[in-house]
Amino acid sequence: MLLFGVTVMLEVRNLCKTWRSRAATSVLDDFTLNLLAGRRYSILGPSGSGKSTLLRTICGLDSADAGEVVFGGHSDWQTKGRCVYLPQRPPLIPWKTVRDHLTWALSLCGCPIVEVDYRTEAIIELLGLGPHLSKRPSELSGGWRHITAFAMARAIAPTVLLMDEPFSGVDIPTRDAIWDLVSAEVDTGRIEVLVTHDPAEACRISDEIIVCSGPPLRVVASVLVDENHRYEHDLSEQLRDLTRAYLAV
Repeated sequence: MLLFGVTVMLEVRNLCKTWRSRAATSVLDDFTLNLLAGRRYSILGPSGSGKSTLLRTICGLDSADAGEVVFGGHSDWQTKGRCVYLPQRPPLIPWKTVRDHLTWALSLCGCPIVEVDYRTEAIIELLGLGPHLSKRPSELSGGWRHITAFAMARAIAPTVLLMDEPFSGVDIPTRDAIWDLVSAEVDTGRIEVLVTHDPAEACRISDEIIVCSGPPLRVVASVLVDENHRYEHDLSEQLRDLTRAYLAV
């Protein structure tokens, strides 16, 4: 994505973060990463390595001890609706229906009233939410709670979308079908970052896969996805190499 002839980039600059409990743990130590607009990234790494902390720090939910996150050259970019973080546990409200969640999310991000209905119907159709619109979270399976939260995030159409294992409770055929639909969308210039423990999912949906170790979080490999192998269900050479790198972390 170009803005006035310049490539727009999300820059994570020298982030440091230490969790101070009984034993202080350095989660981010001079961590740097550049992400280009219009691309989808996956981050693979062991549990507890700092992946979730990185996402929460990028979107401003956690503060860094040092360093900064810059988008398009600006450090004050995290305005309403521009960055959305989708946590592992779907952030749903018990008394709201699926439709209520979608319209509420759009209202929170400042979506013009005249666009709310259109954007709600578009995401309902894209993700097949029609049969569940009147259901509350307690009436949904774990998988459909995750899909509802994912729908809220995409309906907002943020500049940066950060997803922390968004489909951990969704069966594989449904998850793959959703990624197929999402991948078919016209490039919006959005940056999407997915944390996953599944190399096959990372290969299926990503433009680039970032393999990490930690804590503290470190990039040990960066793999550009071969478009010709993206939709193959067998273990391609690329996937085997990636799996070996991931297991070696």
